[in-house]
Amino acid sequence: MIPSRKWALLVAYGYTEDTQRLWLRFLQQAGLDPAHALVLDNKAPTLPGVLAGSNRYFEFSGYSELLEHVSDSRAAEDVVYLFNDTLFSHHWTHGWAQLIQDNSQIPFGIYGDPRLEPVDLDGRPLRILASWHFALHGHQATTTLQEALINVLSQFDRPIKDPAYQAYQANYLQPRWWGGYTKVLTPEAYAIKQRCIWAEHRLSRKLEESTELQAYPSGSYPQVHRMDRLLAAKRRITNLFQA
Repeated sequence: MIPSRKWALLVAYGYTEDTQRLWLRFLQQAGLDPAHALVLDNKAPTLPGVLAGSNRYFEFSGYSELLEHVSDSRAAEDVVYLFNDTLFSHHWTHGWAQLIQDNSQIPFGIYGDPRLEPVDLDGRPLRILASWHFALHGHQATTTLQEALINVLSQFDRPIKDPAYQAYQANYLQPRWWGGYTKVLTPEAYAIKQRCIWAEHRLSRKLEESTELQAYPSGSYPQVHRMDRLLAAKRRITNLFQA
């Protein structure tokens, strides 16, 4: 069944005219209508028509606030594409636009950029949807994400007690050219990143209780994902040489 509308929602931190140009070009490449696109800026918005985000829980509160803002306008069969602005700095923007264009009639459900992390959480392998992007087809998919966000945000500052998971995070956030995070962080940024990774993983675990964590049903997704990994490696090498 063809959805009645496709929504494109972006959470940014400092939405500038340059970011706006990138966003509008992406919408065009993906076949998404700017009339059904909305931007929330977690910094102080400077451009007209942009919503002010609280930034209380970073991208996660931004997603929740955007979904709430359009809740009365969505139809039961709409598709909602959620992004944060790492779309333009960390991902193969054109490849993702083409992936969305080629999958314009995805079945009902939740789709995104799945990963299998090298750690168990609560005794089970940790499979996630990377929180930079979600594609939600249908009322149930949107409701499932909204409810999962509410649950995770209510416990956003819950401490991490699992020693194995703590070690996994510490290893991931150690920058190196062949893996891990892409830059050296200040102590404050490190603490924020820890909390956001923890929220991302608990969000996926909560979603997993209700639905399958799915990649786009397209043979081109693996190619797009590989290109993202190559871009990440390039950033790591560049940042390590600049450190």
